[in-house]
Amino acid sequence: MMITNKKHKNSEAAIAIKFLNKFHVNNDKEATEAGELLYQWKKLIREGDKEIQGIYNYLKLQIDQYEQTVQHPEVTGAELLKYLMEEHNHKQIDLTDVAPRSVIREILHGKRDLNKNHIARLACKYNVSPALYPKEITEQNSLSSP
Repeated sequence: MMITNKKHKNSEAAIAIKFLNKFHVNNDKEATEAGELLYQWKKLIREGDKEIQGIYNYLKLQIDQYEQTVQHPEVTGAELLKYLMEEHNHKQIDLTDVAPRSVIREILHGKRDLNKNHIARLACKYNVSPALYPKEITEQNSLSSP
């Protein structure tokens, strides 16, 4: 896959695109580093830096492709949610864009499972592939409410 940026031929974005066209995520360390970079770039894009959108999309694709090839240890939705919250120093109140605080509390205490809507929102919020979430959650709760 080749990404081009004709509009900004001599910009840093064009140089980065040229480099990234040869780049592939090959291991967990690279995936983690790339994910951290995506998190920073997402903030820049939200602040109006649209020049890096193509690079962002390409790197996200590389991470998604790598994650599809990796066997992830089986964890519960609550364990994964706790991990993501700790990694990003988030509290329950920081997840109100995913679900109401009471629902987040129930998920964290094992009284409720994540559903497809929660997973989609968490994947977007934390820049992780929905494939990272336990399969039984995505299959069981396709009709659950947010």
